Amino acid sequence: MSNNRRPTKCRAQKIGKVNVLKVTGRLTPDENDDVILSTVKQLAEIGEKDFLIDLSSVNYINSTGVGTLIHCYRLAQGKGGSLKILNPSQSVTHIIQVSKLDSIFEVFQDQQIAIDSFNEESASDAPKKGRVRKQTFEEE
Repeated sequence: MSNNRRPTKCRAQKIGKVNVLKVTGRLTPDENDDVILSTVKQLAEIGEKDFLIDLSSVNYINSTGVGTLIHCYRLAQGKGGSLKILNPSQSVTHIIQVSKLDSIFEVFQDQQIAIDSFNEESASDAPKKGRVRKQTFEEE
């Protein structure tokens, strides 16, 4: 099988306690080639739990790519950490919104603010961001 598309690349860099994964190319993984998922799995196996996925160099994402992000998010949560998205392109932002993933993922435009948010999260006892849940307050 020959296809002419460039392979998706994923470069990991640790900044503080956060693993920043810089993704380049089209986020259209298949069962044999899911570089983001395999990178997150490898890092999670050695105890890493906080991930920032930089999508600034991703120009296209398909439904399988969306599934990969959700799978990675669940892996991070299972380790007691979290996964956030950095700088998605306009087309990727559109897919995130249409897929309603913007209610699950925290999306940042600035890397330092995103990294700082992981520290704020662990410093407070605030619940991890996930699905928005309605809260009701009752007077005692």
